[in-house]
Amino acid sequence: MPRRVTVPGLVLTEHRFDVPLDHDDPDGEKIEVFVREMRSPRAADEDRPYLLFLNGGPGFPNVRPMRHDDWLDEFHVLLLDQRGTGLSTPANAQTLPARGDAQAQAEYLAHFRADSIVRDAEIVRERLGIERWSVLGQSYGGFVVTTYLSIAPGALREAMITGGLPPVGVKVDDLYRGLVERHEKRLEAYFERYPEDRERWARVESPWLRSVSREAGMSTGFEQLHYLVEHGPGSLAFEHHARHEASLATTPLYALLHEAIYAEGEATRWSAHRVVEERSGPLLPGEMIFPWMFEHDPGLRPLAETAEVLAHKEDWPALYDPERLRANEVPVVAAVYLEDPYVDAAHSQATAELIRGTRLWLTNELQHDGLRVGHAFSQLLKMLRGEA
Repeated sequence: MPRRVTVPGLVLTEHRFDVPLDHDDPDGEKIEVFVREMRSPRAADEDRPYLLFLNGGPGFPNVRPMRHDDWLDEFHVLLLDQRGTGLSTPANAQTLPARGDAQAQAEYLAHFRADSIVRDAEIVRERLGIERWSVLGQSYGGFVVTTYLSIAPGALREAMITGGLPPVGVKVDDLYRGLVERHEKRLEAYFERYPEDRERWARVESPWLRSVSREAGMSTGFEQLHYLVEHGPGSLAFEHHARHEASLATTPLYALLHEAIYAEGEATRWSAHRVVEERSGPLLPGEMIFPWMFEHDPGLRPLAETAEVLAHKEDWPALYDPERLRANEVPVVAAVYLEDPYVDAAHSQATAELIRGTRLWLTNELQHDGLRVGHAFSQLLKMLRGEA
């Protein structure tokens, strides 16, 4: 039975659903996905439309609600812990070895991309008796929404995407060449603000500790990096906080599948690593994943062989259906951040042209986390309602 809890400003209901590991084998092995339903106390028993929120990643659990959010002014909200994350059946260094050797683990994880997440969502929707729902995808969640439009558009009333219109039909190495260039520009802007930090980060010998720079593209990313290193790279404060922030022990799918979210019919072969070796490379790794991370991060070390298998896997199925996207009938609105270092604005605009009827909000006011810190949601909702 679902568990219902009332907290100040929120009514929360916890749901758990058994889903097939492999949706092409519905009678085979099952895993569990967790969904937290969020309602406003003022409307807890009202018949309102549902909004499914798909968060960024890959490999991160959904947000944990702490207070009333403006989403609740119009919707009942569902927060899906994507398979392998949060309270869904976990996939990490503790659980994956039980699957067998590295090849067996990689075969298991091949079922953890956007296509499987969409099919999980469809089971959730059907079991909750929801005819159609709205979807909101942030960052990687926008990639999942685009896959949803390719697989099951009939389930969607409308779709909102913030900082996450994916590149479609772009080679993975080309993606990472652009990412490296944007990241280097972002770092230069950071060092212009805090010139003393250039020398400080140069003295950080561990490439793993430099990986804390993955937050550089957020609205407060410069300040996070500066306050982390302001005591000096040899300080106790830096070592303690950098090790905590650098570790992906609790979110290993981010490292294992980060490049695979771009793979369709080809192996990535550690694309970011190869692209960085073509040039001098950024001082800080940003959100890119490198093979040496599996050597330095204790939480990833047991999964190094599995990561190698995934990096050389060639038979990734397609995640997007261009023909269906061209025929799209679902209202789609998307925020594209022109200075987003993570998701290329030009690629996002090209994908918007592919998805029939998509309306864009192009802005340089916000960074990648505009949904959390800005007015991206309200702007997109106004666009859907014909108010903007």
